[in-house]
Order: sequence, then C-alpha cells, then structure tokens
Amino acid sequence: MNPTVLKNILGHADISTTLRYYVDITDKMMEQAVELMEKSV
Repeated sequence: MNPTVLKNILGHADISTTLRYYVDITDKMMEQAVELMEKSV
C-alpha cells in the first residue's frame, strides 16, 4: 500500500511515523527496484 494512504488511514500527523513502524522493504520490492534500474540503463 502507498505509505501516504496508510498514513492517512492510521491518522498519523507525520509520514515518518508510518515509515518507521509500518513500512518494510520486502525481497519482492528489492527485485522490482533492480529490474526497473536495469531497464533504465
């Protein structure tokens, strides 16, 4: 889920709170990022 949407759902005043406690990088996210970077080179 988009962190900004999650921030609003949870009612956090600051996005850093949401990012600190609820957003984690998964292996799949890392794989997708690598694929995107490889395509842009």
